[in-house]
Amino acid sequence: MTAIELNAYKMELLSEIVNGFNTEDALLRLKDACRFIKDKEQTDKLPAMSAVLLDDLMMTALAQDKAGLSISNEELKKRMNRW
Repeated sequence: MTAIELNAYKMELLSEIVNGFNTEDALLRLKDACRFIKDKEQTDKLPAMSAVLLDDLMMTALAQDKAGLSISNEELKKRMNRW
């Protein structure tokens, strides 16, 4: 899709939104959906973690686990349920 076609499509979409969503609830849901899609698009663009960084993080996590600084999955679930 060319830049001109993309801009034309955006304008068409904006017109559809302005004319097709007539309640506050619908607009709020549309806003949430747009944020979800935008966040997903941004996440997809994140660079991959380097192998060196991954190795450093894994070594740190293992050392913390050996030092007793980690919790089990069950304990994490219990804590999350309390929120």
